[in-house]
Amino acid sequence: MHTTAVIVVLHYFEKKRALASGLIQTGVGIGILLFGLLTRALIDQFGWRWTLVVEGAIMLLGVLCGLTFRPLTSESATCEDEASEVDGNLSKGCCKGSIFHCSMLPEVINFSSFKNPVFAIFCFSNFLFCFSYHVPYTYIPERAMKYGVSKTNASFLVSIMGIASVVSMTVASFIADYSEKFRFYLYGMACTVCG
Repeated sequence: MHTTAVIVVLHYFEKKRALASGLIQTGVGIGILLFGLLTRALIDQFGWRWTLVVEGAIMLLGVLCGLTFRPLTSESATCEDEASEVDGNLSKGCCKGSIFHCSMLPEVINFSSFKNPVFAIFCFSNFLFCFSYHVPYTYIPERAMKYGVSKTNASFLVSIMGIASVVSMTVASFIADYSEKFRFYLYGMACTVCG
């Protein structure tokens, strides 16, 4: 849900793209802030099983948001034009009324970008990042309670991380719009600090 939203927004902005991306990223921080408080309240009221059911239902609302995403290109091309670009059974009668176009398949399945070592390292670092990103949000409340912090204050620690995320994403994205070179080093420093 998060990655799709970021990619869609980037298609709509040429100028101030980093700021637009940063503002979208603040949604993650706001979600962390709200879910930190909501999760503790739901667990105290209904137990962990019903908490997961309620949070799962909230996540499913993201499907409705995803249905609002539309491509920027006009639908002037016909299915037959697109079908001529892609051979095989996939192209037969494929595109009418669909958000996805047959001409997108070669782009989606193209792995030639991985020949670029910088891109390959970038993808690998993001792959590793995804394994560790949620660990602090999951275990900090329990660890804080081990050291005598109350349940309410322990769950608020997650909300504090969300607030910090909102502020840092907004500031970093505002700064990143001034220089592409600086944007590259800013991202590298952020990844290093996260590691």
